[in-house]
Amino acid sequence: YGVDISTLFLTGFCCAAIFSFFAGTIVDSFGRKRGCLLYCALEVVINVLEHYPDFGTLLAGRVMGGFSTCLLFSVFESWYISAHRARGYPEELIEQTFALATKGNGLVAVAAGLLAQLAADALGEIGPFQAAIALTVLAAVLIAVFFDEMWPVLDSSVDRLAAWMDTPDFAAG
Repeated sequence: YGVDISTLFLTGFCCAAIFSFFAGTIVDSFGRKRGCLLYCALEVVINVLEHYPDFGTLLAGRVMGGFSTCLLFSVFESWYISAHRARGYPEELIEQTFALATKGNGLVAVAAGLLAQLAADALGEIGPFQAAIALTVLAAVLIAVFFDEMWPVLDSSVDRLAAWMDTPDFAAG
């Protein structure tokens, strides 16, 4: 596209750093299932924006990508832990699930790379983004159908932001 790729990458990373300070609080107020669906919606928009060879459009996608990255690395795990506990499953299974997920991530990364190459071979350079749109829509449908909404356990009379600010994690920085 003839754009400054380093600026796009830097924008995404900086936005992720900034959004990381309040993404969790937003998701706790918005709902964890809705946070997962918001992630999917952002990813679809971001991948659609990749079709336009305009620097401003691509930059807007990277800003949204910074926020979606924060969601990716927080909302799904938060939803899982809440759902696990709400169903009364043993706590030690959480650690086992995350260990299994970590091992599976490598296999999924290889499969994603192969799928992206097949999409590029079939559809050109934009093919992987088109495949990502289709798979993200599929993920959103599965989330909408199979995920229950999970909220943090807080006294409803307590302001959620104030409660978060009183936690040791917030105080530690």
